Amino acid sequence: MNWLRKIIESCKDDRGFTLLELMVVAVIIGILAAVAIPNYMNNAEKAKVKAAQAELKTIATGLELYYVEEGEYPAAGENNLVSEIDDDLEDYIGKNVPTMDPWGNGYNYEKSDDEYSLYALHDVDGDGDDDKIFFDEVEYTAGP
Repeated sequence: MNWLRKIIESCKDDRGFTLLELMVVAVIIGILAAVAIPNYMNNAEKAKVKAAQAELKTIATGLELYYVEEGEYPAAGENNLVSEIDDDLEDYIGKNVPTMDPWGNGYNYEKSDDEYSLYALHDVDGDGDDDKIFFDEVEYTAGP
């Protein structure tokens, strides 16, 4: 127990940190936060776009397999959403057909004759207009 007493007695003389030292630490933390937070937000948005593109590629694969088996693409629903055709795709890509994008909106599916368009809508570039995200590219919408 003598060692504990020695530690306690040696700490009695310590005064702690000065106000200047605390301010320097606060400024350093503020600078690090100012740099790190925007980078994190930008990378999080890029990750969501990549996730949406991966899910769109999965849906597109299911649509192509459906086309090979049935000779046509499934008819688009009333609202042109993937959730309206997910039953048609279950046999080709499994029970968990992705129907919602990472932002909580439905994936869009439009069909005309032997072609289809599959995309997610989200304001990727921050201009206030929804951009179309396809599985292989992002089509930016021109602002006003």
